[in-house]
This record gives sequence, C-alpha cells and structure tokens, in this order.
Amino acid sequence: MLSAFIENLNADSTRVYSPKPYFLLCGGPVSSIADPHPISLRDAFLRAEAGVAIKNAEIVQIEEIQEYFEKDCPYKDLVEFERDIAQISDMVLLFSESPGSFTELGSFSSYREIHEKLLVVVQSKYLTKSSFILKGPVTFLRRKYKNSVFSITNGQVGIKGPSFSSVKPEVLLSVLKSPINERLLESKGRTTFQKNRFSHRCKLYIAFLKEFSVLKDDELKVLFDAFGVKLSDALLDRIAFCCKCVRWSGASQAGFDRVHFALNGNEAAKFELNGEYADKLRRRVEIRQHWIQTDPARIDAHAEAVGL
Repeated sequence: MLSAFIENLNADSTRVYSPKPYFLLCGGPVSSIADPHPISLRDAFLRAEAGVAIKNAEIVQIEEIQEYFEKDCPYKDLVEFERDIAQISDMVLLFSESPGSFTELGSFSSYREIHEKLLVVVQSKYLTKSSFILKGPVTFLRRKYKNSVFSITNGQVGIKGPSFSSVKPEVLLSVLKSPINERLLESKGRTTFQKNRFSHRCKLYIAFLKEFSVLKDDELKVLFDAFGVKLSDALLDRIAFCCKCVRWSGASQAGFDRVHFALNGNEAAKFELNGEYADKLRRRVEIRQHWIQTDPARIDAHAEAVGL
C-alpha cells in the first residue's frame, strides 16, 4: 500500500496544515485556582478564557505538559523541548514581564520558525530606556514584522504599582484581541511543504497517520523519504513526542513494533495523487481494509489505546 501511494504521489504539490490550532502562552508566574487575584499579565490573560474568544484555539503552557517528565521523553532539557513546541504552534504569545520571560524572548527571537509567529506583549515602561530588551530582540522583531511587539500602559489594563492584582482579565483581553488577530494574519505561514521545517515535518507526520490509520516506525521512514526527509530514530521520537503532547497523535505497541495514530482533528495535508488514488475516501477505505486483513493487531492496538 505504501509503494502504490508513493508511486502515484506528486510530493512537490503537498500542502500542510495545523490539525488543531493552539497558542503557546509564555510569561510571568501563574497563580493557583484558589487565588482571587492575578499575579502577572499572563495569569490575568488565562483568567479571561482567551482561547474561546480568539480563534477557538487551545492555550498550551510548557509547564503544564506533564509528558516531559515521563521516562520516554526524548528531550534532555526543557529549553529544547519548548523550542520544538513553539515551532509547531499557530502563535507564540509571550508576556515579557519577568526574568524567565526575558530569557525566552532572547531564545525565541533567534529561531526563524518561532520569531515569524511570535507576539510579544510588554509594558511600555520597559521600552522607554536603553536595555537589552529594547536594543536587542524588540528592535529585531519590529524591523522584521510590523505587528510583532505590542506595548501596553499600566492605565490601560489597571496595573497599580508593582502588583498585578488589580488587572481586570476581561479588559486585558479586549486590549489584546485585535493585536493578536492582526499578528495571526501577518504570521500566516506558507503551506507548501518545506522539508527543513520542524513544524511541517510534524504536520506531514499527522497527515500520514490520517491517510494510513496506523503506521509503524519503519513505514513512516519510507513515507518521509519520499519527501526528501531522512527520518532518524531521534527525529521521529521528537516528532511523535511533540505531537502527542499537543494531542495531535498517540502511540501504542503491536508486537515488537511501536504504532502511531492520529487523534481527532482536521486534515493535516492535501496530497495530490494520480488516477484512482486521487479519490481520498476510496483509498483510505482500501488502506484500512488492507490492515484489517493483513495486520489486524495494529488496528486492535489503536482501538484499545483510544478506548474504542
């Protein structure tokens, strides 16, 4: 089935898409649910249910991804993991308001696949004097992207003194909703598959799983090779792990093999195929029937993993 798909494929025409939009949210500390007042701008933004109001996107915070602490995590440090998660997001929204977020600003600004969709929200007071933030990342971002840095005054959102407890979440959201939508339009990425982009590799991975239902490691390597991507074990581990962390995919075991499957979400690619293979519904039905007849264990492993 794989060879027939590859033989009838026009790989150069492939377009890739995010199967499930999400924002990576970074910034200052976040309070507990029991705390009645926000302790940072990021905390106030979270309280405003921003994900529902803006593009119905899921909000992802790197600190909440518990899979990072599991034994099968392929990452040795959190910085590398956060960088990969940022690359596959629809937007990185960074409240530059603390020493940790200042470090993230410098790190994110050095990676094209991140800074092209990065929106920095910063208090005006940090931009009124010579500083690393102003002279470094902020100047760089502003030169490349008109809508990448948005400053707010204390009076706009209700900040009083050094505390954020008086910030009104709904007011902060109303101030930021338009800048976020403008940045989304500005940063809308290219969809034609580019083999060196980590985000495109992840989307292609999901597209293969949508197409073939359940795939083993070696099968994925064959498919990626048709697109000019040499998929090492380490790279496949990173792709599979990141997609699992943002609920794009899952994995299980069937015999000696790891098997991968997509979770609910939109299509992740548009493939152009020739002849009878151009009928997407027909070929997917045939592929699934092929697995049921020749390798039912992989179908069972998928069903049991997702509780079917």
